[in-house]
Amino acid sequence: MDNARIAILAQLTVAALEPSRATLVEPLCYRDAPDFEELGRLEQSYVPGTPPPSVKAGSWLGFVFSKPSLEGDKVRVHAFEPTPADGPRADELWIKLKRGEVVKQLAQEATPVDNAAALVNRAILAWAFAQVKEPAHAIVCDADMPVADGPTWLRTALDIVRSGDHISVRSPVTQTPVDAPPRFAGMHYMKVISPSWALRTLRGTAAGAES
Repeated sequence: MDNARIAILAQLTVAALEPSRATLVEPLCYRDAPDFEELGRLEQSYVPGTPPPSVKAGSWLGFVFSKPSLEGDKVRVHAFEPTPADGPRADELWIKLKRGEVVKQLAQEATPVDNAAALVNRAILAWAFAQVKEPAHAIVCDADMPVADGPTWLRTALDIVRSGDHISVRSPVTQTPVDAPPRFAGMHYMKVISPSWALRTLRGTAAGAES
């Protein structure tokens, strides 16, 4: 399953939109190696409110400076697949989208969505379970793990804990108030499991689960 389909899955799950509204979701996808030293330099030099620097499309910095948005009745979301510098492996998807109650205002409904990242993780697991006849592990998606702000979220990994054949997953998330200035209002950032990690883990071939 590619990033574009996962971005749509995430948005539909969080916003509880009808399938017929899928065409209103516009995912922008990124695949790159995170560079936290570069992020630190930016935090020291970048002045909030000024135009962001010129960045390469689909890059790490492109994702850092991206913002989900509502444009008319269209929802633009951003999905980042982090890769190590030495290979293509991706165990997480980092998703920037609008809070569920903000999007649902398009349908004149504004109910907050609790533990939205856990809902997305479960949807990805359901997709993976359908393709694995004899799962090697039981995976539980625990409640979301709120963090203070965007930079903290970027640096906080998925909390994946293994105990025997049992694996628990918690997603770091951060949100902004719905009444903040428009460019920053109603943001909902989350890190979720990737479909490839879910498949490898259920098949017993994933490495690196924390114990």
